Amino acid sequence: MFDHFRSHYGIIIQWPPNISDLNNFIAFLSLKGCASSTIYTYISAIGNRCKMLNFIDTTRSFIVKKMLIGLTRLDKRTDIRMPITVDILKKLLNSVPFVCHSEFEMVLFSAIFSLAFFGFSRIGELFQINSLEIFIRHSKKDLSGRGSVLLIPAKYLPICAVKAVKSFMNIRSPYFGTFFCHSSGQPVTRYQFICVLRKCLNFAQIDSKLYKSHSFRIGAETTAFVRAKQSSFRKDLHLDGFNASVLWQGKPGMKWGDLIIQVKHLLTIVDPPNFLVLHCSGNDIGSYEKSIEIMHRICFTIKVLWHMLPNTKLIWSQILP
Repeated sequence: MFDHFRSHYGIIIQWPPNISDLNNFIAFLSLKGCASSTIYTYISAIGNRCKMLNFIDTTRSFIVKKMLIGLTRLDKRTDIRMPITVDILKKLLNSVPFVCHSEFEMVLFSAIFSLAFFGFSRIGELFQINSLEIFIRHSKKDLSGRGSVLLIPAKYLPICAVKAVKSFMNIRSPYFGTFFCHSSGQPVTRYQFICVLRKCLNFAQIDSKLYKSHSFRIGAETTAFVRAKQSSFRKDLHLDGFNASVLWQGKPGMKWGDLIIQVKHLLTIVDPPNFLVLHCSGNDIGSYEKSIEIMHRICFTIKVLWHMLPNTKLIWSQILP
């Protein structure tokens, strides 16, 4: 993308790239309507290539960093992705026979849709599955590459992920590789998944512009939250019996530098808590040239929190490697 930009505008392709070329590229992507996260990904890729070629990483220059920070502040776009609910999942599964051209494909995508919802799965994680017990080889937060095991109990209701996957296993040939594959043994790709999802949404007369692949995970989380509120345990995990309550406060794309501002805002609404669980900084990975930089920043922020919340116990949720 960067080389195409430079060749299109007659800029000499050289490594490491000039800072002015990087600034122009960032401005080009911004005018093109790219999200700040997308632009940041492109710049990170350029920085990684500089390191691979043993060049100076010009993406770490002061002005490039400030441009990226400014883009993040200006990017106020709203996430329009709607959650896929149980009712919409039923419509999708009912649409599959009319969209797929073979019984194998029908069973295949019924299993994928069901598991994507009931497994709270990101689509990139879903296509890493090798077995039903379900071992996910890699996920967004699994930075050490150890993988994780996902257990989904069988409910055998009209929609059951376990039943759908078992049906697929009965017709799947014993090919090695990814679990979800076509009859030829070729793995199902993200593009194929999105195409079938769009066709099913259109067949069910549901606006496909509002539902994306990540809508399965959003819908699963939303459904779980609503059911938790309606259950006897409620969303506070039944802690009210111990005279305790939980305030869940999440912010999409939040970075460690946003933490103090977020805590200060919360303190204008609620009293200081007895415990504060910090589950943050996963989005900071790759933002620093050396890991010790983020370690120093985390230690400094925790010291600030100790002074802000002297009677609060801080609990660290380990999500960094």
